[in-house]
Amino acid sequence: MAPLWDFCKGQFVGVLSALDFILILREVSVIAFWNCFSNFWDDQVIAFSDEKKQVRLDRKSLMELDEERSASAVAANNAMAMINRLQADKAAVRMESLQYQRMMEEQAEYDEEVLQATNEMLLKR
Repeated sequence: MAPLWDFCKGQFVGVLSALDFILILREVSVIAFWNCFSNFWDDQVIAFSDEKKQVRLDRKSLMELDEERSASAVAANNAMAMINRLQADKAAVRMESLQYQRMMEEQAEYDEEVLQATNEMLLKR
């Protein structure tokens, strides 16, 4: 037997037997277990909820990345098409300039021949 003290009243309010003490310990153990299990369960639910949010964010990030990758591919294709067009234009301009250069050389040769023929005619007179 043990005296039972009430701290609020500041006096003894009864006695506690060994069996009462064991029953109280059992009750406290069960309550502590359920409190611990409840806290564990709450933590698991929160962790699952956090992971679910993270999965949603990851999926959103992947979708944004795919959109950016697609936009980059389109931009790269457009740039390559522009480069190909510019190279084709450059080749065409080069061919045209070479053709004009040949024409000018031929014209210069012709003019030289005409000038020489004219000089010869003048010398003969």
